[in-house]
Amino acid sequence: MKALIERIELSASWIKIVIRTPELPRMLAWNGIGLFKGDIAKWSCPHIIDVVDVPSNSISMKRELTMLLKPSKPPNAAKPNPRLVGLLRKARQAQAVLDERESYNVTELSARIHCHPKKFTSLVRLNYLAPDIVASILDGTQPAHIKCETLRNCNLPMDWSLQRKLLGFPDQPDFLKAAPGW
Repeated sequence: MKALIERIELSASWIKIVIRTPELPRMLAWNGIGLFKGDIAKWSCPHIIDVVDVPSNSISMKRELTMLLKPSKPPNAAKPNPRLVGLLRKARQAQAVLDERESYNVTELSARIHCHPKKFTSLVRLNYLAPDIVASILDGTQPAHIKCETLRNCNLPMDWSLQRKLLGFPDQPDFLKAAPGW
């Protein structure tokens, strides 16, 4: 790979891979026996390169730097995931029970909607998802990797832009791109 890849550049919004194009046919023709060695003499003179840009998001969660690759665009005929929509409905039910304030005990509150207390608190947190993320889930246009377990188990920040990065959504929702100040 060192013969094929000249360098990899990382930024907060993309990964750039610079490939030595003349080495590509040599590597593809390689029989796999022994070590593949690049033609180092050709590396010093100007050579043709190809650049592969991969959109990504750089975030720090739990003291670890994470690079999230942006998923490809969903197909045109998007269908909402019934499990995700049901999870959001259950989150609204949990919030309604919490808003009634008949009890401050999480165990009693969770029993009213028939779920475990730990699940209850994660459900309530889902009510603080950015509105465009909720709309995307209801429309069925969320990134393909978003599952119920993803939403239940993620340490969801209150900051909407961090939520978008964490869950693989665009930095700004499409409807805000034309808005002043974005």
